[in-house]
Amino acid sequence: MEADLVIVVPGHVTSWQQETKHRRTRAGKHYSAPGDIPAAAAYREHLKQHIWLAAREAHWEIPVGPVEVRILAFRQPPQSRPKVRALTLREAYPCGRPDCTNALKIAEDAATEILWKDDSYNCDVRSAKFYCEPGEPERLEIHVRVITESPAERLRELRA
Repeated sequence: MEADLVIVVPGHVTSWQQETKHRRTRAGKHYSAPGDIPAAAAYREHLKQHIWLAAREAHWEIPVGPVEVRILAFRQPPQSRPKVRALTLREAYPCGRPDCTNALKIAEDAATEILWKDDSYNCDVRSAKFYCEPGEPERLEIHVRVITESPAERLRELRA
């Protein structure tokens, strides 16, 4: 994918989640009320600021048609990761939280009305997470490309 716009957001990647607050009524009954986790809300605002600045610098105009999006999350490897022997696939990839889909959701929400009109315009969406190379910072990369090929061409390309 040759991206039309690449945005790199520095910092630890936080996922979007709903927090359930357990409360009790005066009668002593329990109930749950959903609410945003404060860290996720702060991270969403952090993303919005970086996305807005990068889009403004690139003179990005919100596309009218379909969009291809790639979200790449990079995090630091754990201290307990083996350094001498060859890594298994489980150790080579960050298989823990945050999930790829949750990192994707928070990035899509933050970029809505800045990079695209609505999430429904994201017709080809992929996300992946990796460990950073030594000396690299944690970050989230957002790659955006306006789709210009016909659906038949895209389908052939995806099936190849």
